[in-house]
Amino acid sequence: MATRRILDGLNLARHFEAEAVVGGDGPFPRKPHPAGLLHLVQRARAVPASTLMVGDSVIDLRTARSAATSIGVARYGFGSMDPPGAI
Repeated sequence: MATRRILDGLNLARHFEAEAVVGGDGPFPRKPHPAGLLHLVQRARAVPASTLMVGDSVIDLRTARSAATSIGVARYGFGSMDPPGAI
């Protein structure tokens, strides 16, 4: 998984259990499907209603809505746009 290789390269992988890293090339469908986010919510023993996803794109907004979580959108990030209804 590319995300795992990045964490390894930055010497950060030791801080994350394998099941706590979700990337686009992992076992879950790609966003906006909520499966990866819901997996992380469950691993954290949380519930979607008390979860905040931080993202930077309309896809992240759709993912959070699909998972019934809150969303914080960084408008300066990868998606750098003003998604409708983000605030």
